[in-house]
Amino acid sequence: VGGLLGSIDETSTVAACFWDTETSGQSTSGGGTGKTTAEMLNITTYTDAEWDFVDETINGDDDIWGINSLHNNGYPYLADNSQEVGNDDPSEQILETTQLIGNYPNPFNPTTTISFNVKQRETATLEIYNIRGQKVKTFAAFKAGKHEVIWNGKDNEGKAVGSGVYFYRLSNGVSNQTRKMLMLK
Repeated sequence: VGGLLGSIDETSTVAACFWDTETSGQSTSGGGTGKTTAEMLNITTYTDAEWDFVDETINGDDDIWGINSLHNNGYPYLADNSQEVGNDDPSEQILETTQLIGNYPNPFNPTTTISFNVKQRETATLEIYNIRGQKVKTFAAFKAGKHEVIWNGKDNEGKAVGSGVYFYRLSNGVSNQTRKMLMLK
């Protein structure tokens, strides 16, 4: 409850950070800049703030961010620089790492989209746990490629879960990656 940040003190500064005023319902914040959904989906919002995107060099050539209407609902995402160079079709890109990218929106109600990549010759399982460490939902056997899973806030038995903090874990049998999300009702 504070827009982009939950709290900020007088010695802190927030620069080049944005939140969607339409989807969040927050018109003000102690830091950052609120933008409409259309502005949030426009690369110029970020390049004007000196974010370094793939295929632009004005803000550097590290290719930190990507933006694509087919990925992350059109919002910016951390670029995965492990793809085979010269291959523009995301479904055919060779992924060299299994990576949990994140979920959007977060906090969410009633659904959130969890994005992740699975490395060639691997399979991965995505599981959701509650704050007590109890498994709530399992999405299993994802083969190599880019994936987005929509979680509707229901457990393995189809029952709606309550508000609170949940953890989602991507496991490929060798390593686990875990992130936190918040369901608000």
